[in-house]
Amino acid sequence: MQNTSSPLWKSLLSLRDDLSCVCGGHLQVETLVQRWTTAEGNFTANAYEFLRHKTDVVLWQRWSGNNGPYHDMHSSFGLLFWGN
Repeated sequence: MQNTSSPLWKSLLSLRDDLSCVCGGHLQVETLVQRWTTAEGNFTANAYEFLRHKTDVVLWQRWSGNNGPYHDMHSSFGLLFWGN
């Protein structure tokens, strides 16, 4: 890769190298890509599913009743402008 190569070309080569490391070589990458094209669904969906960053499910705190962010913001404005 040359310093004058475009960012897109650098990204593609980096992806190629990363896939080669993860899969164990260029022949395994070819097999993987062939599976993406012949598998159920389209190529892009299969590639995305393989390449996306997978993490644990994040549980968000649930707001109940009038304790949501909208209510808190309006309460703060009320205190700021009109006192108690």
